Amino acid sequence: MGSEARARVGLWFLLSIALFSYQQLFATGDYPGPAMLGMLIATGLAVGCRRLGLGASLTFLVSTAGLVTYLSLVFQAPRTLWGLPTPDSITGLVNSVQRAVEHSRVDFAPVPLRPGYALLIVGALWVATTLGEVATFRWRRPLLASLFPIVLFSVALTTGTGTAAPALVAVFLAALLTYWGLESAHRLRSWGRWVSAWSHQKDAAPDSLTGDLARRLGAAAIMCAVISPLFLPAIEDGIFRWRTGIGDGPGDGSGGSRLNPWVSIIPDLPNQTEAELFRVSAGEGDYWRVASLETFDGTAWHESERRRVPAEGGAIGGPSAPITATRELVQEITIVGLEGEFLPAALTPVEVRRMGVDDAEAVAGIDYDPDSGAVLLDDLLEEGDTFRVRSNVPDLEYEELVDSSLPSPGQFDDVYFELPQAFDPEAIEMIQRWTRKAKTPFEELVAIQERLREFEYTLEPNLPTGNYVSDFLVNVRAGFCQQFATAFAVIARELGYPSRVSVGFLAGSSDVSGGSYSVRGTDAHAWPEVYFDAYGWVRFEPTPRGESFTPDYTLEPSDPQGGTESPLFQNPFSDPEEGGPGRGGEAISEVGGGEGRVEVDPGASTEGGAGTNARRGTPEWQKTFARLLLFLGTCSLIFLAFVPLIKERRIRKRYTEASGPDGIAAAAFTQFTEEAAELAEPRRPSESALAYCLRMATAKRVADRTALRLAQIYEAAAYGAQDISPELAEEARRLARALRTQLWHQAGWWDRAVRLFSPRRLTA
Repeated sequence: MGSEARARVGLWFLLSIALFSYQQLFATGDYPGPAMLGMLIATGLAVGCRRLGLGASLTFLVSTAGLVTYLSLVFQAPRTLWGLPTPDSITGLVNSVQRAVEHSRVDFAPVPLRPGYALLIVGALWVATTLGEVATFRWRRPLLASLFPIVLFSVALTTGTGTAAPALVAVFLAALLTYWGLESAHRLRSWGRWVSAWSHQKDAAPDSLTGDLARRLGAAAIMCAVISPLFLPAIEDGIFRWRTGIGDGPGDGSGGSRLNPWVSIIPDLPNQTEAELFRVSAGEGDYWRVASLETFDGTAWHESERRRVPAEGGAIGGPSAPITATRELVQEITIVGLEGEFLPAALTPVEVRRMGVDDAEAVAGIDYDPDSGAVLLDDLLEEGDTFRVRSNVPDLEYEELVDSSLPSPGQFDDVYFELPQAFDPEAIEMIQRWTRKAKTPFEELVAIQERLREFEYTLEPNLPTGNYVSDFLVNVRAGFCQQFATAFAVIARELGYPSRVSVGFLAGSSDVSGGSYSVRGTDAHAWPEVYFDAYGWVRFEPTPRGESFTPDYTLEPSDPQGGTESPLFQNPFSDPEEGGPGRGGEAISEVGGGEGRVEVDPGASTEGGAGTNARRGTPEWQKTFARLLLFLGTCSLIFLAFVPLIKERRIRKRYTEASGPDGIAAAAFTQFTEEAAELAEPRRPSESALAYCLRMATAKRVADRTALRLAQIYEAAAYGAQDISPELAEEARRLARALRTQLWHQAGWWDRAVRLFSPRRLTA
């Protein structure tokens, strides 16, 4: 392998480490395949442009055209014209990137591999490869070539889960130093031939001029990089503190094992993994609340003000609500993977104690928010922490709530009534139709809950624009818990009822006895709550998710869940006054605006009794890439099979078409030079046949007698006054075969691969 090939392998190794570091950012997804194929194509284009003598500007222009074509073919195949990009395909690529940027504002690792994210990674690796090729082999600027991989790797480290980060840093540094060393060796080789420092000694050129020094420096740099973090402040408590939820930031953004309590219309809660977060041992399952949010800014929910009051003796005061109907629920909560300062618990906790410690430590460091009743800890949760929580869970009945009164803005904090923008007239008219048969506030809220549960459930909705809630109600009609909880709470405020959104977890999966519940990241959930004078905050469930159930107290006694539908809860899609997309009994079959299909199964049902949809199958771009990979793989196999055969046929054809003994001798020497060019060293333009064979023999690549004898026969045939004899021609042919065998045994694996599969000599 030549020095240029080794430098290119070093660059590829560096880019590959940067690429695979994104495994800690994405939950699942096949992005390395498209990215590595793109890197291979980008390398081929850059090398081809250099071989053709094109300048750097033209190289970048050709590479950009290739990138747009490749991205269109993989991610927007239906919109291309015979594989070539069109204005529609380019618009689709831009829209995917824009949606990815919108998602990135709230996504936290590990996130699902959205098409926009995959597109950005593939494009970034393509650009990094092109820049690396130009900077390494044209500009001789290895530091510039290293800049893009370093940026990509840094982004993965600062936004990913941090899993095995020290090992990744060590591997990346090793790859970086390896690339620098190989590039330096290639540059030294390009300066010219090796000249010995001592004229009387014929020492051979060393394999590496600076090998020992480079290895020592590299080992020292890696050791410093691995050891120095032990003596420096932790990065998580420093400049990236905003990602942990401990410092002052817009949200915790703290990864799939932490729940972000700042609920936004833009997807966030779906970005959870299957990892177990905590276990609950309790007499019954419930919603495990983490925090309650009351301020809505039009797109997101926030805490207006968090107050921390020490839980004296472990007692939680909670909101001063005259709850008259409750039952006690004792929970033993064991932390597995949940992080942060919020302790999940059933509504409403009244006592919290740590388990496995003495009495003083059992109640130390436990605070609560008196407005919401949320439990907060002075220290972050750690695996193995166990808490005993006693909650007074509301024990409500439909008959009790149906005639209950709700406070007005003058009787309750105004923050629970505030709306950042008015509803569109069409949305107001829809709400009026939904609630026209209700006689009490509770019946209005139940009617709204049932209407929303008739919408479609999807983890990738076509996000609303402009007036989010109005657009969601009138046009989109599909989303996940954040959209449904927000729509319900905002409608309640429009009707004049105090509301908020709570975030936490569903009950989780239970064991056979039902006394133990395993809660995972995918159980993360958001739901709305409305305040009633006599009962405090009452939970509603408008999300048509299979694991979320309609609360029993919102079902009429004459209309048990799953029974005959009462006139109050008629299906809104059967209402002749309803119109627009996804109505009139017609299910929404695709959402997302071209960024992947989200199919809806109109016949699917959930345990809550409402229809649902689910994302099924492989994303379209992955199917397109699989077809492209199959096509390229087939072409590569054909290429690998036929190139060696063509080379052998060319050798035989040269002998067959040779004119007399002189032609056979020339064919034999040509065979030797072609074999030697690919398996050892090429012949120089001004080098005679005898000088070339002597150089090859001196370098111990072939036997000196065999090579020199072939050169003598060839020169006699080429420059002699008379033709050589047929016996000498046949001897030249035998010598060429013998030299070919010697060269093959002396060559390394790379040179053998070049000899078999390189098409370069086919056009010579």
